[in-house]
Amino acid sequence: MTRKIFALFAALLMAFTFGASQIQAADPVAQISIGSYETLAGSVETLAKMLDNDQLAVVPKLLETQLGDNLKAFDKSKPSGALVFLKEKDGKVDGAEFLAFVPLSDQKVLFDALEDNDLVEVETTTVKGVEMKKVTYNENSVYVVTANGWTFVSGKTSLLLDLPQNPAAALGDLPSKYLLAAKLNIDAVPESAKKWVEEQIENGIKAAEAANLEDDEDDDEEEVDDEDLLGKVQKYSQSAQLKQFKKLLYEFKSVVIGAAFDGKKNVLRFDFDVTPVENTDTAKAFEAYKGQTGLGAAVLDDATGYSSEVSIPEETKSTLEILGVYKDLVLKAIADSDDEIEISKEKLNSLIEKTSAVIEDIVKANDGKVTKSGAAVYFKTDDISFVTVSKGANIEAIDGVIKDWIKETVKDAGKYCKADAETWEGLTFNVATIPTEKITKELLKKADDADDEDDAEQLKEVVKTIQAIYGDNITIAYAVGKDSFYLAAGKDAVALIKKVASNDAAVPNGYLDYGMLNVKELISTFSKFTFIGEDTRDILEAVAESADENTGKIWYSAGLNGNGGATFSLEIDGGILKMGQTGLMLYLMNNAGGLDDEEEFEFDLDDDDQ
Repeated sequence: MTRKIFALFAALLMAFTFGASQIQAADPVAQISIGSYETLAGSVETLAKMLDNDQLAVVPKLLETQLGDNLKAFDKSKPSGALVFLKEKDGKVDGAEFLAFVPLSDQKVLFDALEDNDLVEVETTTVKGVEMKKVTYNENSVYVVTANGWTFVSGKTSLLLDLPQNPAAALGDLPSKYLLAAKLNIDAVPESAKKWVEEQIENGIKAAEAANLEDDEDDDEEEVDDEDLLGKVQKYSQSAQLKQFKKLLYEFKSVVIGAAFDGKKNVLRFDFDVTPVENTDTAKAFEAYKGQTGLGAAVLDDATGYSSEVSIPEETKSTLEILGVYKDLVLKAIADSDDEIEISKEKLNSLIEKTSAVIEDIVKANDGKVTKSGAAVYFKTDDISFVTVSKGANIEAIDGVIKDWIKETVKDAGKYCKADAETWEGLTFNVATIPTEKITKELLKKADDADDEDDAEQLKEVVKTIQAIYGDNITIAYAVGKDSFYLAAGKDAVALIKKVASNDAAVPNGYLDYGMLNVKELISTFSKFTFIGEDTRDILEAVAESADENTGKIWYSAGLNGNGGATFSLEIDGGILKMGQTGLMLYLMNNAGGLDDEEEFEFDLDDDDQ
């Protein structure tokens, strides 16, 4: 959904580029907010603290010293901003214009900075008794007026004739919440602009379909049949996307994008906030999530990364139609295949049909139900593993399908796979024990066949790493209950599933999605693998070590807001920023010729001389 909203935002902004005319609409279709100087200075100080960079912390003071008396005309406590307006004429969008404002009480400060630029022309003009400056650059002009302690800029003189006492009030709560923010008021967008965006999307779909038909003209009949099946999938997908875009156009009031530094949490946060129109399908969908909890804490524990999601299945009919097309596509691929297949095509056909039937039953049985899913990866030098979990859906029937697939497609399945290995807390476990020797033999064979000696050595190091982490066996396990399903792989997949299943903690109410990635731990683990080049390992280790203790994480969340909508947030802690700073510095050193190809790379953060 997030990607589609961004696309809508971009498409509507394209509509703002229509030729300008006098604006009569009172409601802005977009608001842009830039935090006050005090907010900016505070953000710089927070960033300096996150990066442990004392020089950055004094930048605001240096700027104040440099600007001197010019800063006196600037109100440090007030934000700057801009409003964008659209107007309809004869049922069509007939103009886009802006009104920008800065808390500057003396515009002389502004024009003193422009006087040495020969490309800028400044002249004084009067419109309906209001004196204003006309500034021209490359044949484009804007007008400037100072009033009520503010300097206003617009491309339309009519917007500068009746200026507000406090233009920042038009920005609402954006300045108090964000350093930088933009708000698109979809409910204020003229109907013709929405229709224009809708037409552009439909035209794009038609153009794609025409291109596909043109590509098919030279294909033989068999290939066309394949393309027909793929075309059906594409058609369903495009229809669903168009439907979602229409919902965004007509069922959302506003969209907000904002960024801020949070000194209390020591993070840089990006928010994407959406508010639906009351009593629409979208508003009802958000309402259905109230009181729900995710599975985030159930899978996070000491994980390197985890995610949790609460979801309500979409329309059963369209879901089953798409599944049916994919089933036909797979069956046709099997029928047309010339490759040798371990089992007969008839048996594969039977398995596909049976699997499809089970999935259809599951989809129908869970239509409209809230389901919860979660996943976690444990990326450590002594055990790289993962676990996934799904709850709330009746999926008991899937157990038999999985067993059929294993039995028919895994050679010597009885030797490595144990069905109904044990039962525990209402879960039935099925376990596959795979000797690492089966994996390492293949890798060693590739190493022997490799033309490049360095590639061969790296493959051998991979083998050593696998043996060091997993020993003799890797286990894969799945467990099925009445309304839950778990899948895990690692040193001891059964124990991992039990650990997650035993954790009853949950993400707080209202979260639709929740996730975390410990980038520091991920990079640190990579730096220990001997199959990675020594110079690269040194750089990875330096980057990981640059983060503070217990930092270097990214969080993603999507939760309900107080307006009946949802807020999608991405938070990046100070450790990530410090690792990025170190990585950038090493990259620039390398590209500047600071590192010799033959010279061994060293970067010791504990060495005061570095």
